[in-house]
Amino acid sequence: MKKLTKRLIAAVLVLTMLVVIVPVTDAQAATSSKTTSYTVYKGEEFTWTNYETVKSVKSSDKKIVKATKDSSANYKVDLKAKKVGKAKITVKTNYGTYYLNLTVKKLAVKVTLSKMSDGYVLVKVKNKTDQTFDGVYVDYTLVDGDGDTVASNTMTVSNCVAGKAVYDYIYYNSYSYDVDIDASTAKVSSAYHTPSYTYKNRSSKVKVTAKETTDESGNLTISLTNTNTASKPITGCNYILIYDADDNIIGLDTRSFYLASKVTDTSVGVTIYSSLYPDYDHYVIKTVAYSYTM
Repeated sequence: MKKLTKRLIAAVLVLTMLVVIVPVTDAQAATSSKTTSYTVYKGEEFTWTNYETVKSVKSSDKKIVKATKDSSANYKVDLKAKKVGKAKITVKTNYGTYYLNLTVKKLAVKVTLSKMSDGYVLVKVKNKTDQTFDGVYVDYTLVDGDGDTVASNTMTVSNCVAGKAVYDYIYYNSYSYDVDIDASTAKVSSAYHTPSYTYKNRSSKVKVTAKETTDESGNLTISLTNTNTASKPITGCNYILIYDADDNIIGLDTRSFYLASKVTDTSVGVTIYSSLYPDYDHYVIKTVAYSYTM
């Protein structure tokens, strides 16, 4: 009975994305096959395990996918997609041999920087692949007018839906230095998603309505209502882009959400303060959403 239980456990495949900044995501899929195939993107790192003791691991092409035994757990294999191409991973365990066929694709995600109000840089990330990512890592360097680097870091931008643009911002100390946005740079270094999941763009399934109120100080409060019309739970974000009269983006507010199927959420509120945005003229709401199944 104990041997049977062990073999049943051994039939479980787990693909776990290694995420440095965000919490680890687990994907479990019961399978009796010893050969599985997944598509990943250059720069992604993840762990394969079926809870059997790993004796050895080998990649058919180390330049495409690096494969090593995990140093912290003897039942895991660490994988890193290094180059576009295909590689076959052979994992030998105490119960048998498993094969993982990986196709590595180009990570076609573009990052654009633009200045907003003093101290803020808008980060626009456009996912040009057909794969939705839970998030991407953006490496950026801000440069001043003298060409000196004033800020350099890596940030995480979430909800990167296939074919959509998402937004975030970088704050800097505008009292100490200015930023030459044309000389500053940003690029996506890697992304993360769970290869065993099926992702679907559900942006069109979110119905968004806005109700406005303005107080005596000229502050505009926007009450948002999000309705999920899809038959699946969805994850996403409302991006409130704040514009001046010349159609320049001068501010950004974001509201992430999770909505069960056919559920309406009326709890989202955003205030555009006249003191922070004296040049405010209008705003635009852009919404992205996605679902996934194991």
